[in-house]
Amino acid sequence: MSTEDLETLQFELESLLYTKSEVELKEFAASIKLDKDISTKSKIAILKTIRKDIDERVNAEGEMSEKVAWFKDCIAKIKSHDQSQKVDQANELISLQKEIETLKEKQQSEMSDLLTKLAEVQTSSKNAETTNVTTGIKNTTKGCMKPDDSVNASFLRREFKISGQIGEPGQADKLTFVSLTHQIDSGLKRGYNENEIVDAVIRAISLHSSLRSYVETLKDLSLPKLRKILRVHYREKSASELYQTLATIFQDQKETPQQFLLRSLDLRNKVGFASKESDCEVQYDEPLIQKTFMKSFETGLRDDILAANLRPILRLPSLSDEELMKNVNELASHQAERQSKLACERRSAKVNACEVDGAEIKMRKNGGDNDKILAEIREIKSDLESLKKQGSNANANREVSSGGRKFPRETRYRGRGCLACKERKIGGTCQHCFACGEFGHIASECAKNLKAQGNEYRQPRRRDRV
Repeated sequence: MSTEDLETLQFELESLLYTKSEVELKEFAASIKLDKDISTKSKIAILKTIRKDIDERVNAEGEMSEKVAWFKDCIAKIKSHDQSQKVDQANELISLQKEIETLKEKQQSEMSDLLTKLAEVQTSSKNAETTNVTTGIKNTTKGCMKPDDSVNASFLRREFKISGQIGEPGQADKLTFVSLTHQIDSGLKRGYNENEIVDAVIRAISLHSSLRSYVETLKDLSLPKLRKILRVHYREKSASELYQTLATIFQDQKETPQQFLLRSLDLRNKVGFASKESDCEVQYDEPLIQKTFMKSFETGLRDDILAANLRPILRLPSLSDEELMKNVNELASHQAERQSKLACERRSAKVNACEVDGAEIKMRKNGGDNDKILAEIREIKSDLESLKKQGSNANANREVSSGGRKFPRETRYRGRGCLACKERKIGGTCQHCFACGEFGHIASECAKNLKAQGNEYRQPRRRDRV
């Protein structure tokens, strides 16, 4: 035998071990006398330990034939164990079938005895009540003849599930309140009890949602209570609010009549659905809701011609939603086609005619007035620019006449009196020159100020300060 044959046997043995349970792996480990403790280990850990022991046996020194024989022996033990298990299962199945047949025969014999006794009672009694009782008992016995059907039906019944996930209100990929309530009502019609439906709704809530943690901690949660909680969670409006919205609904600017119809129908159904809730304060009957819907749809259409064409159809007493959709679609298509034709006719008339409309003449007149206004504005701008140039030239001439010197203007108030009188705090009665402090002239005629201004040759006038 070659090494490849040994590897093939090893692979076959390991493949068989992977299909075994934890108990069977422990039995195999005991059969190959594994010296390691695997009582507390898991299935994966036991498999790793057995594979490690197999690798050690393969790599150990010895004859190749002995190793091949050991692998074949292990594979044969596993296969024989599997065959014995299959045989045991088949024998057990056969025995169970025999027991079922004996029970059926016993039940049939007992039922036949009961029927004979009932027949004897029926012949001996002439009362009509006993006849009805025996008939009912016969019907019950007929149903009891096949107990396997009810058992099979309970086993074959599927678990109730909510298709979709309950998330935050307004999310596009989550369930809406109307869809969730429709699935709950469908489950009740199919025979599921309230506890099964409550469990399915809780499983459909998002895992990390606070709503799920809240409803899971509630005790004795009933289906009506859960529906109230879900209605608050989805922030659904009450029946009166929805009815008010239905009464004031109108078509949007970018909405087609077909879309407006579907939105109105949806709102009508929501009003009827909300008014059927157990906690609804104001309940609206279906004729009132239908009448309000017809009136709101007719008055909410933007196209007056379409509304006028639909008016006799909306007055029909037995008008279904399908017929209304069909009529709205046909009339809206005809109206759109008519408007498109009229628009093309108007455009062609304007293109082919070579006349000048009154509106164009007015535009031309207005254009002439605008040209006059623009010319006047340009003249005003040119006058302003010339005035600015004259002002800048005058400032330049003034600077040249003053020798290019600029005298800063002092805006700070110095106070009355010369420096000496100010220090003595009698500046209010000072009669000296405020510039030099001498007596006999004022500051505007002081030689000191005249020298600073370039007028030192001007003789000041000598006069006394009054």
